[in-house]
Amino acid sequence: FKAVTTTFQNTISHVISTRNEMLERLIDSINSTANQLDVDIEKLAPITMSELWEMEIDKREELLGNLILSKTINNVSAPAGLGKTNVCLSIAAAIASGGRFLKWEATVASKVLYIDGEMLLEDLKNRTQKYAGGLSENQKELMKENLYFVNCERIQSDFPSLVTEFGQDLIYYYIVKTGAKVVVLDNLTSLLGDTDLSDTVLMKFLLKWKKELRYQGVTVITVNHTVKNGD
Repeated sequence: FKAVTTTFQNTISHVISTRNEMLERLIDSINSTANQLDVDIEKLAPITMSELWEMEIDKREELLGNLILSKTINNVSAPAGLGKTNVCLSIAAAIASGGRFLKWEATVASKVLYIDGEMLLEDLKNRTQKYAGGLSENQKELMKENLYFVNCERIQSDFPSLVTEFGQDLIYYYIVKTGAKVVVLDNLTSLLGDTDLSDTVLMKFLLKWKKELRYQGVTVITVNHTVKNGD
């Protein structure tokens, strides 16, 4: 019996030792990969609900009432010709001017970057002037100061695809340069180049970038054409 007990204890010790060695190798591998990817492992560690409740978390800012909040990803989808661009221009102008869109109001004016991949400059000018006609002089000045446009007619070419690092870096540079809190991408069909919207790999790459913008405090609004069945 003593021999059996000794054998059992040795087996348990071996199992524990093997498990500890495996954990050490796993930890070394995780730390090595995390360093390569520049990931903060400590911030990925699980937290308890108690710790969550005790955390000081900044409240998201209402940029246009509760319709558009800071650090959110929003999408306006509908078939072509139903007014998506008019809606998004009105939202952008309301945020930039401290104005109103339908029942939602911006209590503070914020900078907005509007990436326009489709409109002609004449249409863009006419639409923004029409919206500004309903504003006070102060709101009109705020809108003129806070609303920035990137328009493809000016370069006589398509905008670099948003599923390329260059296209994404270019927009991030414009966000930093203008100090924009909101970026509007109008529309994905025009701004993704020859990309097939059903390409899940590239769509995940695009989503990852939009989430990175959100982590930087930027609100993203995308415009997306759908076909009649809603796809």
